[in-house]
This record gives sequence, C-alpha cells and structure tokens, in this order.
Amino acid sequence: MHIILFELKNLLIIGRLSSIINFMVTILFGIACIAFTIFACLPMGLNWGENVLFVLKGAAPVIAVFIGIVAILLGIADLRDRQEAKREELEMLNEK
Repeated sequence: MHIILFELKNLLIIGRLSSIINFMVTILFGIACIAFTIFACLPMGLNWGENVLFVLKGAAPVIAVFIGIVAILLGIADLRDRQEAKREELEMLNEK
C-alpha cells in the first residue's frame, strides 16, 4: 500500500513538473519569437523593417474586415441571448 501511494505521489510530482516545464518552454519560445522579430526589423539586424511595414499596410484592410465580421457575429449572438433571456423570464412568470 505504501509503495502504491509513494508511486502516486511521484507521478503527481512528475506531472506538475512536466506542466511547469511545458509552461516555461512556451514562455521561452514566445520570448525568442519576439527577440527575433525585433532583431529582424533593426537596421543592423536583417533590416526587414520596411518589408514588415509594407505587409502590415497591405494586411490592414483584411484584418479590418475580419474584425468587422467578428463584431457582427458577436452582436447577433448577444441579441439572441437577450431574446432567449426574455423568453425564459416570460415562461417563469407564466408558471407562477
């Protein structure tokens, strides 16, 4: 019995450590991506600054369209939720 409990404790500790390690790897990967982006845009780095701005200028209308679509869908979902809440209130009032 003690051996089983000891092994379960070890598994829990290993599970926690692996989740912490995965979290740390994710953070380090994010920091590395940001550092590479900054290095690539600097004149003494890869000097991609002008190209990055060119792509961002071209992508701005597309991003605006996607944001608009998401806003419309969220508005429709909100209206449906409000209508459903009103129906539920009316049903509760009718039950009383």
